[in-house]
Amino acid sequence: MSDLNQPPASSRSTDPLLRGPQPFLMLVDRAVVECRRWFHRLYWPAGLTIGLAQVGIAGSQLYTFGGMTEPGDQAVFGSCVALLAILSFGLLAIGVYSVQWTLCTDALSGAEPRWGSAIRFVLRPIHVLTFLVSALAITVGLVMCFVPGMVLGALLIVLVPTLRVEGSGIGAISRSARLVGSGPDGRIAMGPIAQGFLLLVLSSALNYAVAGVFQLPAALLQQYILLEQALESAGGGLSPQLLLLQLPASFLTGMAQALVYYYIGMAVSLFYFDLRCRREGQDLERALDELEVPALASGNDAPMGSPVP
Repeated sequence: MSDLNQPPASSRSTDPLLRGPQPFLMLVDRAVVECRRWFHRLYWPAGLTIGLAQVGIAGSQLYTFGGMTEPGDQAVFGSCVALLAILSFGLLAIGVYSVQWTLCTDALSGAEPRWGSAIRFVLRPIHVLTFLVSALAITVGLVMCFVPGMVLGALLIVLVPTLRVEGSGIGAISRSARLVGSGPDGRIAMGPIAQGFLLLVLSSALNYAVAGVFQLPAALLQQYILLEQALESAGGGLSPQLLLLQLPASFLTGMAQALVYYYIGMAVSLFYFDLRCRREGQDLERALDELEVPALASGNDAPMGSPVP
């Protein structure tokens, strides 16, 4: 087995769940337990940051498309600045999610999850390039009849844990695809691909659900206010009432979505370790290591196959 497939010492967890293949539903359930265990350390910094980023995106959208700009060149410049702000806040949110998934992998591998270390890891140029290439490939696949993008998303779902544990740079893209897409014999394995697809569907469904919980009431109230303004022939763009509704709703939505991605990140990390056990017998390597340690400690130099007293 090549050095690329050998896990570092930090990935040798004593958790029985990571010591052998587990049913997919057990992994999904265990992700809830691990999320509760690490909640205060791994969720709140990300949740507050994502919430504020969503406020920035919503505010920029309201400024750009909500009639808050004046006609003329100044309005064009203001709209460009607002669109740049939307892009910046969006990239910030993606970066925070990547850092959070990195921390989930650290927590499950037995390493100490540290925000500073995870941020530096995500911002390495080779890792940024890896994320951009994978995102571009998935985007192109989604444009091409949607299905290729979903397949690529399922194949690359363990990209972040692969990068963190194996440190293979841009080669983590093909490594992730091999882990999810092929079995121990090298043939296409539909089971792991389907499980990766289920994680994508679960992520999307939970995101739409939490967005509906917080955004739908605010949207209905906004429509009522707009209708009232139209009946009264009120002009002059958005009223302060709409801002007071949209911005808090965006903050709460961002907090809830960060919680969803926190859970999915934990489930994806568990899925990664489970795939390594299934495909490479990583649990057997750990078992052999544990058998070797007592033998070395006892100083037993008997040849292999001789009875142990």
